[in-house]
Amino acid sequence: MSEWVESLQSRGYYTFTRERAESESGRSFIATQSALRRLKEKGRIVSPRRGFYVVVPPEYRASSPCRMGVLFNRVPAIPETHRSTLEQAGLTILGHLPPDDAVSLADATGGALHDLAAESITYAGLKRILQESRICMDATTTTRT
Repeated sequence: MSEWVESLQSRGYYTFTRERAESESGRSFIATQSALRRLKEKGRIVSPRRGFYVVVPPEYRASSPCRMGVLFNRVPAIPETHRSTLEQAGLTILGHLPPDDAVSLADATGGALHDLAAESITYAGLKRILQESRICMDATTTTRT
């Protein structure tokens, strides 16, 4: 299962379901559950909800000044059920970004998020979250016009 998770990651996928793991790895239900449990114990994956897994990149596995957390995007508020599930999984909720018409327009037109105006809801909110959580401080201190 470890090799299968690595192959997912090498293709740019960082989330998967138990059903997908079972199907693509060719393992039985019980063997898949056991393998996923072992990967969780090693810190290779986390499961924010039953049957859904997130691959933990190597740079976040070792203890370091880097922090990992969850950022909710395009939601008006974080559901309480999500909060308790993430707390149980040991994941920090960094914050949430509300729906933003500028992001929707960028998605629809093939635009890039890094081209958002500094006054957009998403840019300002993300900058605030990164500063408050002390993540990527260098990236948030640059000024934009």
